[in-house]
Amino acid sequence: MAFSINNYDIINYINNEQEDEINLGISYLKLGHYVDSLDQFNFILDINSNNLTALILRGITYSKLEKYENALSDAHKSLEIEPTNPSSFILRGEMYFMLGKFNEALIDFNKALEINPNNTYVLTLSGEIYLKFQLYGKALQCFKIASEFDHSNTKSLVHSNNAIQKLINTLFFHGELFYSLNQYDKALLYYNKVLEIDPFNFIASSFRGKVYYSLGQYYKAFLD
Repeated sequence: MAFSINNYDIINYINNEQEDEINLGISYLKLGHYVDSLDQFNFILDINSNNLTALILRGITYSKLEKYENALSDAHKSLEIEPTNPSSFILRGEMYFMLGKFNEALIDFNKALEINPNNTYVLTLSGEIYLKFQLYGKALQCFKIASEFDHSNTKSLVHSNNAIQKLINTLFFHGELFYSLNQYDKALLYYNKVLEIDPFNFIASSFRGKVYYSLGQYYKAFLD
């Protein structure tokens, strides 16, 4: 995914004293010149190793270079400097996510959302974790909230809508699995959940009708 500074709630933390140096590193990040951005943030941190913004941005750069442990180390250090910084929670949660440590990631994302509940990037990642945990109600809640914020941000809206579609596809998969195992009541639960999300989903309605027919509920099958 392309870098977006808005994902990390970082803009308010830029130190005016080194604003030009920070912005140069951000420009490299946006252009995908990650080696150059890493050099830039290393230069800033050589001058002041406790520059919080440079530390977080270097962590983001490491993540783009797939050096997740390095990024995690920078996230840890940034939280030592400022224990309530939302950008640090987002970065650390993102790295836990990439490393498959989903419980730890969710804890950090929840802390970030306590500070800014409108961050669509964090909401969507949280929804992805709930989806992995098969907590479909919580996943849907995160995706729906994300899709309601900032409709002017097309990329964010597409991301959250894609996440909702992924949830629907997962529910379909479980529905078909239980149907193939003749566990019709369980299959019905998943198709009903799809229709809660998308009441006009013809495929879900058709599959649900098939389940009703298998259960001997012919009138309901006819209605679907």
